[in-house]
Amino acid sequence: MKQKTRLPWIVILLITTSLFSSAMAADETEWLGTFQDWHAVAYKDGTRSGCYIGSKPKSEKGNYTRRGDVYVLVSIGPKTETGIVTLHAGYPFKEDSEVNVNIDGKSQTLLTSNEIAWAYDGEDQAFIERMRIGKKMVVVGFSRRDTKTTDTYSLFGFTQAYETILNHPRCK
Repeated sequence: MKQKTRLPWIVILLITTSLFSSAMAADETEWLGTFQDWHAVAYKDGTRSGCYIGSKPKSEKGNYTRRGDVYVLVSIGPKTETGIVTLHAGYPFKEDSEVNVNIDGKSQTLLTSNEIAWAYDGEDQAFIERMRIGKKMVVVGFSRRDTKTTDTYSLFGFTQAYETILNHPRCK
């Protein structure tokens, strides 16, 4: 059964931030750096604040005609000190589907809602640890129209970007 306890927080995060255009929604945005294939940002929007790192896939495969922005974020803030991983597909996922993520040969399934996939409760930290030591992350999902997509992300720079937001004073 899907756990939707994080959905409201993730929706708020999506509304207030976007991987490469967070400045349009946030009152204050601080670019913390680019670390190979990953970017780190701190933001404050009204009473909400936090940090995230993000990356876009190196390759996107699938038999689709149109697709929105595709990216992965790891977000932290006062209530999420170790991080929440969200994958953004650029299309609505198939109802009640899961996404398969493979990091250097180790697979994990994520739950989905609309265009977002994230780890089941209690699995974020283990997922982040696999990303820290990994080199490549392959994400396979299915759209509402049953179109299979395969997105491949580089994990080069992930650890340095993640440690930047863990240690930055605006991220706590």
